[in-house]
Amino acid sequence: MEHKKQTGHVCRWMVFGITIVTIVVGCTIVIDLFEWRDRSRMESRNAETHLWRKNVYDLNMRVAKLSLLGETWKKR
Repeated sequence: MEHKKQTGHVCRWMVFGITIVTIVVGCTIVIDLFEWRDRSRMESRNAETHLWRKNVYDLNMRVAKLSLLGETWKKR
């Protein structure tokens, strides 16, 4: 009978440990999923900002070329 009580005590601690590990792993997975979602949102915003900056740069280069063309025309 004494042996059975000790086995039950060990089994309870094993179940408790497995439960804690399962909770920690589950929380880690949930946190990673939320971070992955946030990271993908930030990357898409970053791509939009990069495209906008590239368009502004191209526009500035075109304006600079036009202003240089205007300076080379002779006045009549």
